[in-house]
Amino acid sequence: MHWHTSLDEALKRAKERGTPILLYLRTPWSPGCRALETGSLRDLQVLGLLDRHYTCVRVDKDESPEIRDAYGKLGWPALIWLNHRGESLAHTGYLPPRELAQRLMLGIETGSSAKAALVECFDKQEASNNAEEGVPLALADEVLEHLLASSDEVHGGWGKRQKFPHPEALHFSTVRWSRTGDERLKKLVLNTLEAMERGAIHDGPEGGFFRFAGKPDWSDPSEDKPLGANAGRLLTYLEAHQAFGVPSFAETAMGILNWLEKTMRDEESGLWCAAQDKQSNSPAWAGAGRNTALYTDRNALAVEALLKAAVVLDQSAWQERALDNLTFLVKNLITTRAGVHHQWQGVPQLPGMLSDRAALLRAMVQAMHSAGDNSFLVPAVTLARGTLASMSAPDGSLLDRRHEPSARGSLTERPENIHWNALFAEACIRLGHMARAKELVRDGRRILAAFQNDWRRFGHWSAAWGRAVDLMHAHPLHITVLGTKGADDTRALQLAALRPYVANRVVQTLDPAKDATLIEHAALPRWSGPARAFVHQGLLALGEAQDPDELEQLLR
Repeated sequence: MHWHTSLDEALKRAKERGTPILLYLRTPWSPGCRALETGSLRDLQVLGLLDRHYTCVRVDKDESPEIRDAYGKLGWPALIWLNHRGESLAHTGYLPPRELAQRLMLGIETGSSAKAALVECFDKQEASNNAEEGVPLALADEVLEHLLASSDEVHGGWGKRQKFPHPEALHFSTVRWSRTGDERLKKLVLNTLEAMERGAIHDGPEGGFFRFAGKPDWSDPSEDKPLGANAGRLLTYLEAHQAFGVPSFAETAMGILNWLEKTMRDEESGLWCAAQDKQSNSPAWAGAGRNTALYTDRNALAVEALLKAAVVLDQSAWQERALDNLTFLVKNLITTRAGVHHQWQGVPQLPGMLSDRAALLRAMVQAMHSAGDNSFLVPAVTLARGTLASMSAPDGSLLDRRHEPSARGSLTERPENIHWNALFAEACIRLGHMARAKELVRDGRRILAAFQNDWRRFGHWSAAWGRAVDLMHAHPLHITVLGTKGADDTRALQLAALRPYVANRVVQTLDPAKDATLIEHAALPRWSGPARAFVHQGLLALGEAQDPDELEQLLR
């Protein structure tokens, strides 16, 4: 078949032949363009349809900026159906061979002038194809409606007696608000977080939050302030401040951070202690009422939140603290024989729990995302693959602990937990995009699919699952910064990629001198000039930028 290189020439030829026009707008660094050109556009059925029924034109976006500006506003690759006057009838990005052939046949049957009919046919075909892709997005919205229906419209949160904040539910609500603009979700998040910081559950003078409130108005709090619960709330306040710009949310987050460093830090290891409870007389508690146990999952959750704080609050010291503690966890709590251990007592203790693996994997992914520290890539991939190999159930979900032949009684039971499964799956999908490891993305999706028929039995804990299903369908927005590690221009672009609120985003910083293999796998250009950012979503390339303001504008 023949590809025209001039649109004017193609328009003239199409009028002579009486065929519709397919415009292929490409860029050399787009992974979707590479996939099209090595796969779909070599398929014999696709080639036959194009040759007999279409007039085709292929244009490089940088060589023809006028065509790029007119037709390429949704990214690259762009496959655009045109009529004889050059008017756009319908468009799509990358499609595998079977789906591309289906669209081409629909274009032939519908005709080159019936725009509404063509768009309707394409939409129906896309809905049909999406229905085959595992967990329907509609289930995530069902989770959301359940959360809205059971929430407290007066004081926010959930619960008619004791009240817990459920940070994952608030985070999920923020994500879906950013996609849908549903004001009910914004109201739920703002109402809950503002009521919490005003309520007695918030220890304003000392910083941090008590575990739960005994009454619906966030009063009558418990006496303990756990590390894990505060890490989750810290991340939620930071996310909400980033999304909604409420100044008090930043102040509340700073209170939690200062409490962590002033009260909860273990001087010997640098890790944070498990909880504070001034009323406890237990020998496990010491000085200022601290439970001095050092747990992997709680510390990893705190690391993730501190990495977020460094960006949202523009205070790099929190990133340094987070990376120090993450390095300690990876070095001391992971062993070749037993995997991740739950507790540090001078030596690692209690191996085999999913919560530790999920939280630690998330922290390593966040370190690559927020700090551009690719030293965690290999340990993260190793941990992900090891967990999938040793803890998977037949249905694809992950069991709560590894099989131990010596276990007796209730310890032989290894139930699934939807919350930690969802957190692990989400981290696995993000890591798969960073490592260009499609099998990790596939395995993350398989974990989520295992719960699609029984998520309701987990109540509010299904919020993290709903958020991960949203990620699975939306594909993370992937921003790759190419530049010298530690250079000012590289960091400026990295921060520009991280500062705006963008749900489900992956930021990856690659140094051409150190990360050549990853750059090659990503099909990005070899770059030796000033730092540059490339933005894509799935196989769709959305743009590139060298100026931080230009990048922020592109993301917004």
